[in-house]
Amino acid sequence: MTRSRAAPLLAALVAVAVAWPAVRNGWVDYDEALYARSSFLLLLSLAPSNLARLLTSAGPGYQHQPVTYLSHAVDHALWGEDPHVFHAVDVALYALLTALVAVLARAVARDLPALRERAGLVAFAAGVAFAVHPVHVESYAWIGDRKDVLAGLFALGALLVERRARRAAGRRWPLRLVALGLFAASLGAKVAALGLGLLVALDALLDPPRAAPPRARLRRAAAAGLPYLVLGLVGSLLWLALQRGYPVPLGAPAGDVSLLERLLFPLRCLGHYVRVLVWPAGLCVHYFPHPTPAAWAKDLVPLAVAAGAGLVVAWRGGGAARALVGVAAAWLVIGLGPVLNVVRLGFVNDRYLLFPSVGVAVAAGGLLALGARGPRGPTVLAAGLAACALLVIVSARRIPDWASADALWGAQVRVDPDNPNGHIGLAVTRLRAGDAAGAEAHLAAARALWPEHPGLGQLGSDDERLDDAERAARALARGDLDAAEGAARDALRRHAKHGAAHVVVGKVLLARGDPAAALPHLAFAAHHVADVDATYHAAVAAWQAGRLDEAGLHVEVLERAGPTWRSRLLAADLARARGRPDQALACLRQARALLQDDAGDEAWPAVGVALAAAGALHDALEVLGRHHARGAAAPGAVYDLARVEALAGRRPAAARHLAEALARDPALAARAAQDPALRGLLP
Repeated sequence: MTRSRAAPLLAALVAVAVAWPAVRNGWVDYDEALYARSSFLLLLSLAPSNLARLLTSAGPGYQHQPVTYLSHAVDHALWGEDPHVFHAVDVALYALLTALVAVLARAVARDLPALRERAGLVAFAAGVAFAVHPVHVESYAWIGDRKDVLAGLFALGALLVERRARRAAGRRWPLRLVALGLFAASLGAKVAALGLGLLVALDALLDPPRAAPPRARLRRAAAAGLPYLVLGLVGSLLWLALQRGYPVPLGAPAGDVSLLERLLFPLRCLGHYVRVLVWPAGLCVHYFPHPTPAAWAKDLVPLAVAAGAGLVVAWRGGGAARALVGVAAAWLVIGLGPVLNVVRLGFVNDRYLLFPSVGVAVAAGGLLALGARGPRGPTVLAAGLAACALLVIVSARRIPDWASADALWGAQVRVDPDNPNGHIGLAVTRLRAGDAAGAEAHLAAARALWPEHPGLGQLGSDDERLDDAERAARALARGDLDAAEGAARDALRRHAKHGAAHVVVGKVLLARGDPAAALPHLAFAAHHVADVDATYHAAVAAWQAGRLDEAGLHVEVLERAGPTWRSRLLAADLARARGRPDQALACLRQARALLQDDAGDEAWPAVGVALAAAGALHDALEVLGRHHARGAAAPGAVYDLARVEALAGRRPAAARHLAEALARDPALAARAAQDPALRGLLP
């Protein structure tokens, strides 16, 4: 094996060595429940029917990421909720991505005459630069960001296979189909590599022979990139369509900013990413867009300096240097385009840099190899080695920040004391630890920094904005649907992620007979704030809306903590809707067995009536009779007992219980008059 061929493997080993300490980390409860912990998509069985649901479900955030869900589901099925296994898989995937970065760097070097003889060095240097950079710690140390690692891995694989297809001597379409399949898998992990088609076209444009007429090269580039652009467009439209059903709007830059500032936000974001790539100091999980001149200068000045430096290197370095600078710039701009607040996702996150930084790593490896050719070669190599050592140290210090929720948000506040997200994160961890005073201190700091922060509505007993949600819940309890919905929507206008308000809106819409509109609100609360009541009503809404698979997923979540009579009734409804009466009856009998003596008045009649509807009259009589004998049956429950007795041919008992029900609630007479089962039994 030549050194060139060994370079990707060696780079992958470096990645494992640098990232392996992350395996010791635990959960940080930062969106991990949506993917890897207690998610409704982490099914206990990987049966074909469940796999189909994984691949077609919109997911807890209404983002179609089936490849990511499937990856976590496999880990969960094999190992349960052991975070160390999830971390180990993430490190392995990151090492594989690093190896592909080295492969791409080797391919680029072989296309440049000045670097052809040093392709092994370029590949190894690029892979190491990618592996050790601290900006990638978030992607492999946070379990919730496996989506970016998978998306980058498949997208880079697609680019490399497409490259080979263009240069293949025989039939190219089999390889191209493989490349398109890999890109589809990348979009299925996360729509992070939407710009791959442009990168493929650029790569094809620079393919040898470069002496071909410009028009022919443009046609070649367009033909190579067009399928990926179309597939990326389809993926982005699907994502946007699913987001329209999401009850929480996409985030926007905080604060009262002018139109000019909003137009300049993409440049500011790009400047931030350039800054943390060149000088990765003070990294944190959230970067708050402080609207001060100093904050703007902190992001825009590095962009201007980097642009100037790139122009100087391209001007003085020759053709190979110009090509490498172009690769770095193209990957950054194209890769970051979708998240430069064009789609307003808030501000910036380290994880968005994982795929765009591939081109920067390739350029770094190539420029190092160019600098190592002359008499100053040993000095350049020593400087590169020293830079890598420093990056390893920074990464090693950053990895423990992801060890727990307290460590993560503590690091956030330590790096940026004026960041409200960090204070809210610490408030949550303090509340979970029983430290009410500490939680209130961080809540007060967050209120002072951003009074309208959407996260404040979920926390703090003295927060006046909780009044709307509480008023909504009380109105719903007394049956005033209009007042309940009005108060809940007032709460959501103030803080769009208030789970309790979403539950009220969903229940109101469900009561009004609109389960399709209710489902997004109830599903949001079920997934994001782990509300069991919301999960139950989300299952009901999905069933009533005809979305049986989604209803089944919610029922499975309910039953993981232990089946209840309500969850078994829903399971019976689903089985009956799918044409499985025997399974439905078995579920109903399980519901009967789960009834407790202290179950509410709703439970016994619901199970009894369902058993009667399934034809199990003996079981229904046992349940309803037992409830009546306890002396707690409401008039409606006594009426149900009379009706089932009449269906079973026990007419004297039915007449006696019907008379009892009518005596307690005369309004039931109109219902009985329309019931064929009770004909002739009315007094």
